Parts: sequence; C-alpha cells; structure tokens
Amino acid sequence: MHNNACACSLLAARRILPDAPRYRLSTLAAHCGLIVQGSWHRALADAEATAQLWLYMEERLQLQYGLIETPFSLMDALTRLQRRQVPAWLRTQATRQQSGLFHFQENG
Repeated sequence: MHNNACACSLLAARRILPDAPRYRLSTLAAHCGLIVQGSWHRALADAEATAQLWLYMEERLQLQYGLIETPFSLMDALTRLQRRQVPAWLRTQATRQQSGLFHFQENG
C-alpha cells in the first residue's frame, strides 16, 4: 500500500517565506539563492528546484524557530494554517520538540 502523501510547495512558501517578492518557482529560487540547472518549465529542472526549495524551507524553519526536525507531516500541517497563525504555531511546535513532549508522526 502506498501513502502518496502530498503537500503544496506554494502554500508552504507563502507561509515560510512571507518576504518573497512573488511565489513563482524561479522567483523563489532566486530569492533563496538557489542554483538551478536546466531550463524552467522542464520537468527535471522544476523538480530539482522544488526539492532544493523544500530543503531550504525546512532549514529556515529549523534556524528561525529552533525546530529539531521538520517531518513531512509538520510541513503539511503548516500549509493548512492561515498565514497569521504560522509564527505562534511554529513556536509551539519548537517548544514541544525541544522539551521532548511531542514529535510529528509521518503516518498519523
């Protein structure tokens, strides 16, 4: 059985990178200083850029909020929040992780 979980990188970027000028993949990559090989709107280049962006966003959350880990389930939950809720929610998640009281489960 396959999980086939998915989350929207656009929604994640809007919450994690509120200072981005726009949310097109090429604009986000430039904003984050990512180096992308290939041509935009080609499957491989866009997939690699999206993967780099996702990892960048995870690292930014860890540095900015002190999260110990950023599992997919946390990132998915983040995309479902209203933008104004994000900072407080992330601070709560970081506090829980640091105290060892709570860890997101990948399948739950």
